[in-house]
This record gives sequence, C-alpha cells and structure tokens, in this order.
Amino acid sequence: MAIRNDLRTVKTNIFRRIDETFPQQCSFLQQLIRIETVNPPGKYEEIMKFLSSFAAENGLRSEIFETPQQKCVDAGLDANERRLSIKITEGSSRPRILLLAHADTVPIGDRVLWKHDPFKGEMTEGKIYGRGACDCKGRIAGYVFALLALKRELKSLPCEVSVAVTVDEEIGGETGAKYLLDEKMLDCDLCIGEGYTWEVFHGFKGLLWFRITIKGVTAHGSTPHLGISVVPALEDILTQLREYREKKLTSSDGLSDTTMNVGIVHAGSKINMVPDLATVEIDCRVGSNHKIKQIIAEVSEIVKRAKDANPKVSITLDVPNKSEPISMDPQHSLVKTVHSAAEEVTNRKIPVTLWFAHSDTLHFLNKGIPSVNYGAGRAGVAHITDEYIDLEDLKLSTKIVALSILKLTTG
Repeated sequence: MAIRNDLRTVKTNIFRRIDETFPQQCSFLQQLIRIETVNPPGKYEEIMKFLSSFAAENGLRSEIFETPQQKCVDAGLDANERRLSIKITEGSSRPRILLLAHADTVPIGDRVLWKHDPFKGEMTEGKIYGRGACDCKGRIAGYVFALLALKRELKSLPCEVSVAVTVDEEIGGETGAKYLLDEKMLDCDLCIGEGYTWEVFHGFKGLLWFRITIKGVTAHGSTPHLGISVVPALEDILTQLREYREKKLTSSDGLSDTTMNVGIVHAGSKINMVPDLATVEIDCRVGSNHKIKQIIAEVSEIVKRAKDANPKVSITLDVPNKSEPISMDPQHSLVKTVHSAAEEVTNRKIPVTLWFAHSDTLHFLNKGIPSVNYGAGRAGVAHITDEYIDLEDLKLSTKIVALSILKLTTG
C-alpha cells in the first residue's frame, strides 16, 4: 500500500489539513452547542438535520436511524420526542472503524450561575464554552474533522470510517447506541468512543444506580399529626449512606476507586403540606476493590434498617441501571495504537486506565467488539457550570484520532 511507504508525509499533510480547517471546526462546534439537546426531554431532530446537511455538503454518506416509538415508551421516555441518530461514513473496505459520540447533554442547572451563555458557544481565551462543549459535542467535532482530513488527503480511504452520533447516552443508551447495535445498524470491527485528550481508557468501572422511594401520608401543614411525614426516614437513610460511604467505600487516604454520589434528593411538594413522598437517587462507580452484588446487598441492608426504624412509611429500593466492570487487555492492538498516537502527537506520557464514567462503548465491549475511549476534552469539565473545551485539546485530539485510524489501516 502506498500509504505505508510514505506514512510520514501523509501524516504531515493530514495534520496540515486539520490546522487549516480548524476555524471551520470551531464554527461547527459552536453551531452544535447552539442546538439545544438537553436530555430530558431529548430533542434531536434539529441537530440530526444539521449533521446530515453538513455531511452532504462535504461529500460524506449519511444515514439517519429512528428508535421505534414503542421501545421509547417502554423505557419511560416521552413518546412525543423522536429518538433520531445518524451515521456519517466514508470508505467501504475493512476494517470498519466506528467513531462513537452522542448528541444529548445533561441539563444546565441554575442558569444564573453560568458566566457564559450555555447555548451560545462563546469562544474566548482559547476555549469554547457551552453545554456539551466537552461532553459530547467537542468530540463530535473532533471525529468529524478527523474523518474529513483523512478523506481530503487520501481521496480513497483504505478502510471504512464512520462517525455515529447517537442519542440518550446520558440515560444509559438503551434507546440509542445499544438499540442500534442490537439491530446491527452500527456494525463495526473496531470502535473509538468519547474520551479525553490526555488519557486513553481501555475499559470501565462498574456502574450502579439506586433509587430509594419513601411514601407516607400527607396532611395540612398546620396539623402535621394527621399525616405521616417521610422526612425522618429520609434523614435516617441519608445519614446511613454517608456513614457507609465513609466507612466501607473510602480508603485511609480519603480516596477510593469505588465512589458513591447521592445525586438527587427530593421530598415534599408544598410548604404547607406534610411531605408524603421522597426519592433519593444514587450513582456508584465500582472499582476493583468492590463487587456490584456486595454493594447492592449492603445498600439493601441500609434500607431494611430504615424500614425497621420507620414502620409507618413504606420504603422501596430499585436498581434502574447496573453494569459490571469490563475492559480490554491494555496490550490489545487497538489500545496500543491509540496510545502510541496520543504520545506521538502530544510528545507526553499518556496514561492507559479504566474510565470512571459511563459511555456507549460499554455496549460494544459487551458484544465483544474491541473498543477504546479517546476524544477531545479534559476530566472534570463534563457536566459542570461553564462547561468548555480547550481549543488546543480539540486540535490535538483530532490529529490523534486521524493518526490512530491511519496506523490501524497501514499496519
């Protein structure tokens, strides 16, 4: 293959194209941020139309997929919002490499706390700000422009490369990437999914979500003795969860590879009513020092103790989402290739580790498809107020993804 014989020149030319089109790439990302895709509710038609038009304008094939309405209803989603995903493709030879990102973002929280408009895509001081700037629209921009640089330089790709932008990743991906994978719409030989510029992830910690529901009896606030408040049981549970986290999950240095975060606490509906309903939602990331079954059993025991101590209310425990830890051998060729490309481009040591968060590449690993997580952004930036992406990170990661594909297809 001619590329093998002149890989250095091809790499240099691809990087030059990424440098030259970087203003266009930044504008592309800003436009993505300006299209609101907060989940819930998950409105995707506008962003899919934009991506489809962009693909056509740049000579790329694209296909839009829709998750059946009944599957969305069964998952408890708003049936009025269509679940649309897109796959943008160039080339047709094997290996088939899929670059996987998602369109949805988390909510913005209190808008007053944002210094930069969350849906403007403001560029200042070497950063682009906005909800999704890092997670995951910056990665979409990185993947799309890596593909464009390869297409423009090579004319005919020696493989098939697709960018899949799916939906509902922020709520587990069951109605997005997982559905499309199960239905063979995202068939591929290798997958690179969302990640960070300065780390390569070869797998995942376990994921475990709990929902605790407490039910009592409401009454007027002036006659609380006529009702049964859920607050005492709620206080009991929160105290026990804190003690459990500190004693069982946290090591002596104050850190642990297993984490527990009480993400949502809700009780009551009106100031002059006895609160008759409370919910607590908990996120755990389970590392190598704990087991999923162990944590479920221990949290179940906390709920049992709370029931015994508060017999007038009902308390139920649900586990709406869980996944066991899963990873690839760090010596797998896909991991080593992306890792070597990252170190080559950044000229720095890049760690290879397990990811603490959820990603749709989990579904690919569960199918036995080799997958790594790598993309634009930095840990600690996703989901925050004034979320941003560093422009240098965006450019570097775009080059790294392009070089990874080049290495994967030229031996």
